[in-house]
Amino acid sequence: MDVVERFVQKYASTDYKSVAEDALAHQFNDLVVPLDPNGKPSECEELKEEVYHFVECNNELHDRLDECEVRCKLREQSVAALEQKEAGKEHIIASLKNSIQDRTNLCQILGKLETGASPISLSNRLEAVVAQYNLGNRDACALLCAWLPLQLCEKLQHPVGSHKGLSTGMISNWGNTADRMRELQQIMGGRDTRGTNALNCVHTSNFYRWK
Repeated sequence: MDVVERFVQKYASTDYKSVAEDALAHQFNDLVVPLDPNGKPSECEELKEEVYHFVECNNELHDRLDECEVRCKLREQSVAALEQKEAGKEHIIASLKNSIQDRTNLCQILGKLETGASPISLSNRLEAVVAQYNLGNRDACALLCAWLPLQLCEKLQHPVGSHKGLSTGMISNWGNTADRMRELQQIMGGRDTRGTNALNCVHTSNFYRWK
């Protein structure tokens, strides 16, 4: 209230009365009411206008402050959402790395797949590891795909080579022991030409690799 103090000091001979109100403009109007008829109303009006200007500026600053607070909250929410999303990606990547490492380790336990072995023998080796490590149908099918050479893996049909239905997470959408055994028999040339052609490709690629 520097403006009011300057006004009072200048017109010290003027009587005034004070009234406590919340609004700054009304407070000024009721705080200084010149009763001296010889006072200068023009200067008083200038002071009023100056106070009104300060009030408007104050209100505008409050509005801007509210807007800044809203924007800051929105930015904080956006940052939190991005951090959560990045954390989810890192978790997925870590899970995939662990899954790949686990399959690699299990394939090493299974040993090299011998294409000349019988489907029953290969199935027994596979299912022994599946039972030992308590793998579900999804992981068991994935292990079979990782164990087989690429030419044979591409011949696997659903629900072993891929899932049936819409969800990859449902165990019932993946092949069981009997399904995996049937696919091994078929791709190893036991029932149709899929396995015969794939095996020929495997033998041919191995021949040129070691030639």
